[in-house]
Amino acid sequence: MLFYWPAQLLRKSPMYKLIVQLLLLLMSCKNNTQENAGNDSTIINLDIDTGFIETADSLFGGNVLKQEEFNFLSQNLIIPDTILSETQGISYFKLIDSLKSYGLYESYLENIDLGMIKEATAFGCDTLYQENGEEYVLWGIRYSSFEACPFYFGTDIYITKIKDKKVLFTVLAGQKFGAGDAPMSYKSTLTANINDKLIAYSYSSQLIEMSEISNEEEISESQQKDFHFDLNAGKTK
Repeated sequence: MLFYWPAQLLRKSPMYKLIVQLLLLLMSCKNNTQENAGNDSTIINLDIDTGFIETADSLFGGNVLKQEEFNFLSQNLIIPDTILSETQGISYFKLIDSLKSYGLYESYLENIDLGMIKEATAFGCDTLYQENGEEYVLWGIRYSSFEACPFYFGTDIYITKIKDKKVLFTVLAGQKFGAGDAPMSYKSTLTANINDKLIAYSYSSQLIEMSEISNEEEISESQQKDFHFDLNAGKTK
């Protein structure tokens, strides 16, 4: 009976009820946090806009892909819509990387000519999602040609889907490209919003001519299109 009396008084106290309510609230918050954390881990949310594409290599911490990493990630390439031309970034990197690996790159630069690729770097990679043997990896390539007309440059962003350590597909997820041969120039941009494994794309391109009379740029042709790609199914919706 020595400890019964204080316990009885505590149960009747308003402070006792407040403590019990606080404990129940804390337990409820903890459970909700665990549930929400589990839900967030199954969702990919990412905006690949022009700012992201332009600074992608620095956003990845300057991490340069090794040849074996690139060879693994660049398998089974999918171009998500017919409005997009076949991306050359992968081919450019393979050429430059091969030249460097055989010690021929400096000789290549000494003999480089108009329209030839000069630099190409593969960077990344960042895991967007990983669970139950399934993984989505984000990476990219930046490239540029010899600095004389005709010239071109670009950045490609890719997502590679891996299942049980095998590449199911690699899809183009963002791109910024430019080219020129006076008086004509061309630019295109592919941006994307990734939400719950659905990619919502926005594509635009312009063919521009410099007027000899006004010395101003005139758009002679333009295209714009929105489309979607399902990362679960691996195909355009």
